[in-house]
Amino acid sequence: MWSVLSILANIVYILILNASLYTDRAAMPNGEIREWHHSPLYRLNSADQMFLFYFLLVCIAVSAVTAIMKLAGMRSDTVHKVWLISSILCAAVFLLIMIITGNTHVKYA
Repeated sequence: MWSVLSILANIVYILILNASLYTDRAAMPNGEIREWHHSPLYRLNSADQMFLFYFLLVCIAVSAVTAIMKLAGMRSDTVHKVWLISSILCAAVFLLIMIITGNTHVKYA
């Protein structure tokens, strides 16, 4: 049951990171206000922190593989520990990415 939930959580993490959650507004030289909608991945890239996304992808891969191994019937204590650590690490890195992207302000010059 927890293995399926961790796989679903990993899918939700990727979907949220690709959704346009942020709106940026900037005044243009002609006086009008321009508006952009960006995803957390765009902002993470703007902050030069893409290594966090790649680290999240590695954690998601490890978590998904070990969850599938658990679902397939592998009851090893090592597999369970690796799955648990990688699932917790996925959640922590996702939260860190969301905090960083929430505090990143893109400059249009």
